[in-house]
Amino acid sequence: MTSGEYLKQLEKYLRKLPQSDYEDAMEYFTEYFADAGPENEQAVIKELGTPKQAAAELMRNLLDKKVDEREAMEKEEKQKEKKKTTGANVVWIAILALFAAPIGAPILISILIVLLCAALCAALLDMSVFLIAVVGVTAGIKMLLRGILAVSVSFGGFCFITGMGVFMLGISILCAVFGVYFAKWMGRLFVWCTRKVTKKGGSRS
Repeated sequence: MTSGEYLKQLEKYLRKLPQSDYEDAMEYFTEYFADAGPENEQAVIKELGTPKQAAAELMRNLLDKKVDEREAMEKEEKQKEKKKTTGANVVWIAILALFAAPIGAPILISILIVLLCAALCAALLDMSVFLIAVVGVTAGIKMLLRGILAVSVSFGGFCFITGMGVFMLGISILCAVFGVYFAKWMGRLFVWCTRKVTKKGGSRS
């Protein structure tokens, strides 16, 4: 196998990466072969392993890099940088790394089923929380309006109904905030589980 054939096969495994990461990866491997020279092509191919193994290793390293970048950006509040690493990109690379990991098909299918069920439960829970928040906001606004209308009848009733409306609005806002952070935590948990699985799979190979 020549370096050109190797890179062509490698391209198939890396094509689903985000565009910038795909271009950087292909540029890295192309330069790696160019620096080694034609006389060392076979030695480089032996060092890298098969194109599938090289792609899996790169995705594991890329996932670790993206997670570290994400954590650093959150700490330093650099969310508006030009090459911002979004949570969606990290999760997508985690999925690709999971499929590229050298794990047997039955084990991979079992892991995917477990993760899918967990993601579905988390999504339903998150949707329920947001639904509670929407209902709470609606009910809170309605009670505030009723409290305002009741002020001419009973000041005590006005205070009670208005207070309940404000309370429900506060609870609803907390539910909405919890829903947002819960979704982020679930994404991070998925990425963490994927890193553990891919690292174990890589160590076995």
